[in-house]
Amino acid sequence: MAEKSLFAAAPLIFDLASPQIREQFHKALILTAVELDAKSQNGSIKYPGETAGLTPPGEFDAKLPKGMGDIPGVMAVWLCVTASGSAVPAELDRILPQLDANQDVRSLLFAYTAELGEAEKKQLEEMAARSPREVHLWSPDDIRNLFDGQWDALESEFPHLAQMSIRAGLKTPNIDWKSLTDERLKQLGDIYRREGIVLVLGAGVSSGMDIPNWEQLLSNLHVALITQQLGKIVDEKKIFPSIGNEQIHPLAEAARKIGEGESPLLSARYLRTGFGDPRTFQSVLSKALYEHATNGRKASPLLKELAKLCMPWRTGPKVRSVITYNFDDLFESVLEAEGIYYRSIYLGGQQAQDDELAVYHPHGFLPKDAHRYQRLEESTLTFSEEAYHRVFRDPYHWANTTQLQSFQQSSCLLVGLSLTDPNLRRLLEFGRTGHGAPRHFAFMKRTSLEELIAHSPQDARGKPKVSSVSAKAFLDLHHKLQEDVLAELGLAVIWFASHDEMPRAVEKIRGR
Repeated sequence: MAEKSLFAAAPLIFDLASPQIREQFHKALILTAVELDAKSQNGSIKYPGETAGLTPPGEFDAKLPKGMGDIPGVMAVWLCVTASGSAVPAELDRILPQLDANQDVRSLLFAYTAELGEAEKKQLEEMAARSPREVHLWSPDDIRNLFDGQWDALESEFPHLAQMSIRAGLKTPNIDWKSLTDERLKQLGDIYRREGIVLVLGAGVSSGMDIPNWEQLLSNLHVALITQQLGKIVDEKKIFPSIGNEQIHPLAEAARKIGEGESPLLSARYLRTGFGDPRTFQSVLSKALYEHATNGRKASPLLKELAKLCMPWRTGPKVRSVITYNFDDLFESVLEAEGIYYRSIYLGGQQAQDDELAVYHPHGFLPKDAHRYQRLEESTLTFSEEAYHRVFRDPYHWANTTQLQSFQQSSCLLVGLSLTDPNLRRLLEFGRTGHGAPRHFAFMKRTSLEELIAHSPQDARGKPKVSSVSAKAFLDLHHKLQEDVLAELGLAVIWFASHDEMPRAVEKIRGR
């Protein structure tokens, strides 16, 4: 009966449909078989949604109120539909805290569709044995045996299940984004209190701390390059007496505009090469970075709230670690101001102590007070193209393994990131376990109607060519597409109309 396997059930669905529709069909087919089996033994099944396979966030795929066979009590059902064997133990690890939080559930049926190696099977069995609730593991063979027992009844359900799966995969419900944000903040808060999260921070969190953005930083470095390097050449060759201040800034602006079409990393490589000595470049970069920076005691509301989120609880830290793609140590200065013990990690082999929060700098570290740290010169500062490529192409670089481990084993909150970095997107995709609901969350600001119209072309009278009606329709589509693209990377978006709303949202996560 091997032809009656999961992947032979509906070839047309698997050949033509999107991954979301295929997953939907897989889940609906298995759950329907479980339902038929339960009913044949005078049992029943309950779905959290309207039908099999449509699972809202934070819910199990189904519950069997009377248990299954000779296993009594309420049994939760969770399906791990994936072809990746390594994803299965990570998925069970993620779902076990949800099992512990449901006091009415006595046991869990965890069914997976991937063929596992011996090491993965052993890992899965050890995790199930350590769980305080009973965990019953179903392999692909168990699923096939279930299909064999229910095949005749199941076969008649194929057209309905296929139609339902396609509709669910194509469905684009018009959900109020503010309600969705509240729902996701609540879900994130539950995860934070129950199992902890990893914070992943980008340049956007430094807003209000007088740290230059990328464009300003490049402009400042152009000024420094012209002042130091070109000035030295002019003096040596006696071309003309000197380069005055009235020449430096116009030249720097011209140089920056010449490179406007280039990759920012290529521009950074150009500047780094111009300074020659790496230590000179790092010294100039540090000065440009911190010249006007605010200290931790005058931090922005968002940074303060993120630091408070890291405050250890009596039962242990609810922020497991922090990954920051910023070179600066501004977040560390805020942690210090809040009295939180931490350790900045910027080299392979470094570790935080039990009472310290690990703050990883995978793109390199350039602290304000460099004398406080050792071996900084060994840190891979991915400010320029060649350093970025060096990290990108080495899958075993500590920066890549640290990020990947976090994306596979924890729920992460991403703040201040544009999510355009190809290496980050690659690691998120590799770290995704299965094709279930996204397990990571990203704070993002929505594009407003006014912003879109302001950037639209104007007619001869100076009025926008785009009407507000068509602009609003486009923005609805634009934000939906952004959500769908990020969902493929395992990210659920938490939307905001303004960056000013984000600190209050972090308070909600803490339960304040």
